[in-house]
Amino acid sequence: MKIAYLGWGSLKWEPKCLALERTDDNRPVWHADGPSLPVEFTRESSKFRITLVIVPENERPTQPRVPVLWAYSTLTTIEAARENLRCREGAKNIQSIGVWPSKDNEPFEFSDLIEEWAKSKNLDGVVWTALKPKFGNIAKVPSSSEVLEYLKKLCSEKKEDAAREYVCKAPPQIRTPYRTDIEQNFGWNHDDSTE
Repeated sequence: MKIAYLGWGSLKWEPKCLALERTDDNRPVWHADGPSLPVEFTRESSKFRITLVIVPENERPTQPRVPVLWAYSTLTTIEAARENLRCREGAKNIQSIGVWPSKDNEPFEFSDLIEEWAKSKNLDGVVWTALKPKFGNIAKVPSSSEVLEYLKKLCSEKKEDAAREYVCKAPPQIRTPYRTDIEQNFGWNHDDSTE
């Protein structure tokens, strides 16, 4: 079976235990022509980071879509690839990992778009991180100004290292409105050394 992982954030530079295709010198092989999804810096995560997640269409129907990255899994079943990504993400629950094809009782937003893309690549399955936006321990999509204020407070308290690293290491093709705002306000531009 040909199975792919989708990625747009730290999976790219920190795959950890992710069972993905690698070069002879052990570098992960990521492809830049993944499906276009509405990802944005809208999840307050560990280490004070604001991470990239898929924004639900009902919360922000005008969120621009960007092409995400993808990599072949070296695992041979969708279930194994899904569990592998769940472990990599440290997610407590398997429903935090999206999957195509999915069961009827487990619908994932944008799975029709992912299915169309997957079929164009002759893939048998796709898995991705399906964590939701969260801010201040509330399930919500923060505004750009809320994210900027949060990051500004981190800077004043000298706690911004992990947040800056995440933004700077995010793949350059993940060009979102919030990323532009962060770059303009803090100068946190993409770090080419992560390529």
